[in-house]
Amino acid sequence: MDKIRFFRNCEELSIYAFHKIMEKSDYSYLVRGWDEYSEIKFDREEAVKIWGGIYNEYSKLTSNNKIIRFYALTKKLIYLETRKEIGGRLLSQLILREMDKETFGEYVQALKDWGFPYSKKERNLDELEKMSRLLRAADNEIAITKEKIKDMREVSEEIPFEKQVVKLEQALGRNSVNPRETSVKKWVYMMQEISEINEQRRLQAQKNKR
Repeated sequence: MDKIRFFRNCEELSIYAFHKIMEKSDYSYLVRGWDEYSEIKFDREEAVKIWGGIYNEYSKLTSNNKIIRFYALTKKLIYLETRKEIGGRLLSQLILREMDKETFGEYVQALKDWGFPYSKKERNLDELEKMSRLLRAADNEIAITKEKIKDMREVSEEIPFEKQVVKLEQALGRNSVNPRETSVKKWVYMMQEISEINEQRRLQAQKNKR
């Protein structure tokens, strides 16, 4: 694959890829032409930004506030994990490297920018230990956020995706709905059509009882 190109919206991304990203948090599914097996390198920061836009578009299409809360949690998790990783690298450099005062100050400022306040202007064992405690606390916050996301996923995935496909086929009277070729946007519209059909049937049933 010469050049990485991403699916960028709900009209381009398949509902299959959408659910795989939801299930695995694997942004490789955003890459056009990916075979799901080979390892590929891509700009993860760009992919996360694109996914955020797609998820926000999906939440608007479905008018689902719960989805918006889920997206907010996933954004928070990405930030926390990035913060922990970068903070850990910066702290390791402070501990292991000999550096002049100016370089040391740059590292300290970078730690502060990521929410790890280092109050000394030189290497200090008490401050380094405090940084280590903050990093451990960051691990706890990551674990808590992951658990919240897991709980929301379990609730939202009470019906397996494959079963949703079968129910969709039955409701619309279609022999086959290929989730790999069905865009997220089209999937949402088909689900809305089912809701409308069910509402019409409900109203007709009430009318017939009169």
